[in-house]
Amino acid sequence: MVRLGVTGGIGSGKSVVCRLLQMLDVPVYDSDSRAKWLMANSLALRERLCARFGAEIYEGGVLQRRVLAERVFSDAEALAALNAIVHPAVKQDILKWANEINNTTGDNTIPYFVECAILYQAGFDKLCDKVVMIIAPEAVRIE
Repeated sequence: MVRLGVTGGIGSGKSVVCRLLQMLDVPVYDSDSRAKWLMANSLALRERLCARFGAEIYEGGVLQRRVLAERVFSDAEALAALNAIVHPAVKQDILKWANEINNTTGDNTIPYFVECAILYQAGFDKLCDKVVMIIAPEAVRIE
């Protein structure tokens, strides 16, 4: 199975490329949306996040993104702690997802893609055989 990472800056076209791949029935793991899903739905992850950032980051069982953002984005140590909690959960989810593809199809030659803006920072590049960097001129990215 060929494992490919897709990364690039904000507005570079990563999501467009991955949507095109999905239209061709190529499996694509969207790490951003899965991380959000895991933070909302994984009880183990919720417990770790609450232990570090306080139970009030979830209200009525719903992650209060704004509250969490206020606690981490002006504090490098808190952001590093958030990443240290979330990234391993996403990594495990990627591995589970890839294994399910292989088990479902019985074909370990099917390539899959992992889309992640912070592929290298999260260490997800180590899960990939190759990495595709999507680039676009700054004017296009801003547009």
